[in-house]
Amino acid sequence: MARAVLVALPLAAVAACAGPSGSPGGADRLAVLGLDSASTPGLASGQWHVESAAPLPLGRLTVVNRDGVPALRVTSGPDALAVVHEVDAALLAAPYLSWSWNIDRQSSGLHPVRLIVGFRGGYPESGRLKRGWISWERTFLPPAERTLAIVWADTALQRGNLTVGTEGPDAMAVYTVRGGRENAGAWFMETVDLADLYTRAWPEDDLAHTKVAFVAVAAGSGPQPVSAYVSGIKLSR
Repeated sequence: MARAVLVALPLAAVAACAGPSGSPGGADRLAVLGLDSASTPGLASGQWHVESAAPLPLGRLTVVNRDGVPALRVTSGPDALAVVHEVDAALLAAPYLSWSWNIDRQSSGLHPVRLIVGFRGGYPESGRLKRGWISWERTFLPPAERTLAIVWADTALQRGNLTVGTEGPDAMAVYTVRGGRENAGAWFMETVDLADLYTRAWPEDDLAHTKVAFVAVAAGSGPQPVSAYVSGIKLSR
């Protein structure tokens, strides 16, 4: 596991992005994941770090200005990587995850860049589980009992699909929030209800004791490099 600390990521909230907002703000905001603004010299909450299956090549994580929006450009490559922010927030107190992204067109299938959210505490046998890091494409994500990948598909018809892997603490749910090659290259502001998705994926779990363990921007491995631009990640109620 290769790890590096990312000391300045301008993941600022973007008010002028295209697409639906639907995200609460102001006093209801519980945690901002990233920087308050592009000029903030440090992180607003906690610290991001990079998990990679191999030494990180130059250019796979870069800070850029995309159509006037400060953003993190994440590019896939021969090895997976994840930019991780560890969280300890009650899911019902901060159920909404919001962010903005601009996706480069992929050839087919799911886009290799996605968000991954980890949860703990709600799994019925959570007290018996060994607390260890989760292996994902030879990278290591923080300890969690449930994980949810939020993805972009190659067709808009898959929007809203939710699939769940084999039952157990290592199962990963996959939710398609948006898609379509025709939508590539434009900014979209997204908001998902994590509590709703969690309940749909794992209806037998105890939602009242579930916590958000981490939020990550991840890029899977692939033969052809494909990028996505991410900005404005936040949890809110």
